[in-house]
Amino acid sequence: MDERRKVPRSHLIHYLRIFDKTTGELMGNLVDISAGGLMLISESPISEPLQDNTTLHLRMDFPEELDGRTFVEFEARSVWCRVDVNPDLFAIGMQIVQPQPEDLRMIERLIDMYRD
Repeated sequence: MDERRKVPRSHLIHYLRIFDKTTGELMGNLVDISAGGLMLISESPISEPLQDNTTLHLRMDFPEELDGRTFVEFEARSVWCRVDVNPDLFAIGMQIVQPQPEDLRMIERLIDMYRD
């Protein structure tokens, strides 16, 4: 597959949980992340691939408190979604949409703390 990312993603040693901010449902587990995008693996509640360009309001929970926060909320747009190597799972590539500067700082801290 062609590499089209402008910013390389970091693989994390902890799978962080990503939730739909609107419904509170678990979207999946974060696999890798950069300041511009992320990839998650999902089984539920997604029962079919997301359509490209779907914008979601997401919340990422931290494994521990960072700067007094236990989560970060942001919007992300699906760029691609396909069945994972495990056919019961979906891999979803997302682009972070107009992140707030403080949220970007938190994401960068997560990358520094939990990258492999």
